[in-house]
Amino acid sequence: MEIRPYRGKYPSVTRLLYKQGYLTRYPRQVERDDLEYDEGIDIVYDFKNLSPAKFEELADQILLAALLEAERYEDEKYKFAKIDVKLNRTEKGKRKAGAIRTYTAAKHWDADVMVYGEEALGYTLPEEEKRRPYLVNKVKDILGIPDSPSPGAYVKKQKPYTVTSLVISIRAGMHERL
Repeated sequence: MEIRPYRGKYPSVTRLLYKQGYLTRYPRQVERDDLEYDEGIDIVYDFKNLSPAKFEELADQILLAALLEAERYEDEKYKFAKIDVKLNRTEKGKRKAGAIRTYTAAKHWDADVMVYGEEALGYTLPEEEKRRPYLVNKVKDILGIPDSPSPGAYVKKQKPYTVTSLVISIRAGMHERL
């Protein structure tokens, strides 16, 4: 799979995030040649000091950026995304788990569904599909970290976490595992 260069034409929401100082740099595209069963590209957004309040404020823009990036590769078979969060744990929490937590949306062939879930479809999904982790649900999980009893417990109340990156993964789906 070949990287599709931006040629200076980034999505408007990406330019806005960069100009407002929330991105350390414009997104980068990384060709994934280390995959065993597939080939693909990762589009990485590196955030700068994205606190819980700023993340909540920018959540819709981040979801839109993920959607627009995935739509650039609409002809590829699978899309999924993940958000990395650095937890600011208390002393007790540091002994329990690591500092970085990744929230991953399940792969899907439709970028709208991968990002927004059943809201994008316009109808309600069967119960087994509702549990499928869409990116919008992962954003809600991240926003709920300070209030969750476990595993989000043991984070500092003042600044519980910092969102560090968004990675949109595009896969060709050429070599399906049997």
